Amino acid sequence: MQIIAIAALSLDGFVTRHDSEGNSFTSAVEKKHFSRVLKTFDCSVFGSVTFEAARNQIEGHLSADRLRIVLTSRKEDYAGNSRGGMLEFHAGAPQAIVSLLRDRGKTRCALLGGGQVFADFLRAGLIDEFWITFEPVFFGSGKRLLEGCLDWPLDLIGIEKLGGSVFVAKYRPRIH
Repeated sequence: MQIIAIAALSLDGFVTRHDSEGNSFTSAVEKKHFSRVLKTFDCSVFGSVTFEAARNQIEGHLSADRLRIVLTSRKEDYAGNSRGGMLEFHAGAPQAIVSLLRDRGKTRCALLGGGQVFADFLRAGLIDEFWITFEPVFFGSGKRLLEGCLDWPLDLIGIEKLGGSVFVAKYRPRIH
């Protein structure tokens, strides 16, 4: 299974503007790119904070051909939101989630955050690539891409200009 971590960052390294959750800071060109790219994956995984920030978008675009897994330790809080095969809520280690996806025949997963989810999957050695969209803004504060202490080298494998001053850099984590 291929797992690609996808995120948008300010140039000073934040995935949120100050205390605001979600990607409201991203440009129209990034939103179009994200929508197009997401269609190339048969599943996605993200945490409950990411789900809450984009809940209306996610629930409004459910489809049987793309499973969305929300990682949460409070599965019971979301019992009424689950849509079998389209939107599911699970607790568990990254390896268990990947096994679940493989058992269901999934082959290409978009890992969409947040910071703890990215860090847990990276520490487990499960991320094949990071696709980071850089937005030409500075925030000075906000949430970082990864939570916790990490020292993990990456290799640049490509850069794609999206339009204006927005670009996507693709990296491959080096094996520890």
